[in-house]
Amino acid sequence: ESFTNRYRSKSGEYRHIEWRSSPQGDLIYAAARDITDRKEVEAVLRQSSEMLSLFIRHSPIYTFIKEVSPHESRTLFASDNYENMLGIKSVDMIGKTMLELFPPDLASAMTQDDWNVVSSGQIRRIDEDFNGRHYTSIKFPIPQGDRILLAGYTMDMTEIMHNQEALRLAKDAAETANRVKSEFLANMSHEIRTPLNGMMATLELLKTTSLSPEQEGLTDTVVSSCNRLTR
Repeated sequence: ESFTNRYRSKSGEYRHIEWRSSPQGDLIYAAARDITDRKEVEAVLRQSSEMLSLFIRHSPIYTFIKEVSPHESRTLFASDNYENMLGIKSVDMIGKTMLELFPPDLASAMTQDDWNVVSSGQIRRIDEDFNGRHYTSIKFPIPQGDRILLAGYTMDMTEIMHNQEALRLAKDAAETANRVKSEFLANMSHEIRTPLNGMMATLELLKTTSLSPEQEGLTDTVVSSCNRLTR
C-alpha cells in the first residue's frame, strides 16, 4: 500500500512525502521518498492543461483536437462555438467520430484528410463547404506517444469570399465602363470629325469670297473651333 502526506520541514517549507508499506509476518516495512518536485511538475502540467482547455473552449475560431486512425477521426476537444455550426454543444462532441457529426461525404473526406496529415507529419490547409458556408482549416499532427493525435483550427471564410467576389465584380464593371467610354469617345470623334471636315472646307471657300471684317472674324473663330475639335 502507498499514501502521500505533506510535512513541514525545518526550513518552514512544505514537502510531499510518499509512503509505501509492505507487511512481512508480524512486521510492516515502510519506505518513504520525497516527491515534492514531481508534485510541482504535475501542478504546472495541470495548470497548462486547464489553460489549453479554456483556450480551446472559448476560441473565437473553431478549434479542435482529434484522435486519428486510418478509418475514423474522433473528437477529443472542441471549442464552444461549434454549437453555432453544428447545433451541438462542444461537450457533446467529445468521443464522436466525424461520421456522427457531419454528412457522410464530408465526414469521409475529413477522415481521409486527417489521416493524410498525421501520416505525412505535415501541416495542411484544407478548404471545405458545409451548410452553404465556406471554411478553411489548418491541421497539424501532435506527437503523443502511442496515440495519434491531430489538432487544428477552422475559419469561416464565407464573408471574405463574398467580399472578394464583390470586389472582383466591381473591378470588372469599372473596366467595362472604361472600355465602353473609350469606344464611345472614339466613335463620337469619328462621327464628329466627318461633318467638321466638310464644314471646314466650306468655311475655307467662304473666306475666298467678299466678306466684311466682322464676317471674316466670325469665320476665323468657327474655323479655329473646328480645328480644336478635330485634334
